[in-house]
Amino acid sequence: MGNLRNLPFELIGTRLDVLEAAGWTVEDLERLNKSRSREALAVLRGTMTPMEERGMSTNAQIGRIIAWYMKYTGKNLLVEAIEQALPERQPGFDRLIVVASEMTPNRCYATLEKQFGAESMCSYIENLANTVTSVRKTKKLYAVWCRNQKEADKENRNETANHFKQNKCLTLEERLIFEGLYFAETGEHLDGKCYTICAGSRDHDGRVPGVSWDPADRRVRVHWCYADNRYSDSAVRSAVS
Repeated sequence: MGNLRNLPFELIGTRLDVLEAAGWTVEDLERLNKSRSREALAVLRGTMTPMEERGMSTNAQIGRIIAWYMKYTGKNLLVEAIEQALPERQPGFDRLIVVASEMTPNRCYATLEKQFGAESMCSYIENLANTVTSVRKTKKLYAVWCRNQKEADKENRNETANHFKQNKCLTLEERLIFEGLYFAETGEHLDGKCYTICAGSRDHDGRVPGVSWDPADRRVRVHWCYADNRYSDSAVRSAVS
């Protein structure tokens, strides 16, 4: 495996040793190929962003998103495609989530199995793609903004899923991708105390998928709740699309 410090990138102030510690090699970046050096630079700059700036800079987030997709899905996303899909950023909504084309619920779940290990995932439904319908489709790449909170939005506690417009809430696909991005950045899981009601999605019976991290069982769980019920340990995550 090649040494990243030998790469011909003129990146002042970056720490390539940190990127190497995260498991990146020259071969990983070369998969982006020379004609797409903008994506390679975005990966490097995004990964090297200081901790205090993480989750805030749009450009840094784009770099980390490209890195996550390449590492765990093999998809090579273009900076231009992400920029064109960006909705307007609103105050308080600082976490960018990009859903690449064909990232179905099953594909998102399988990606987390690759990232965390199959033993760290648990779903009560075997085939999510045949069960879940989301308000946003994955036929082409799109992006949303949400609040950058470890636990589901405290602003939305004690409200039912039906209280919110579906297009203003995270879907199951988006919440699963958020899990992968957040862990890649922090080494921690989302929703260890509460769980996210993915109100942008429904099953055939109108139930809503929920996602949480079970610290006792050490698994990311996908489960189900009723759209007209209030739950003290859950909340909808609002989204700007």
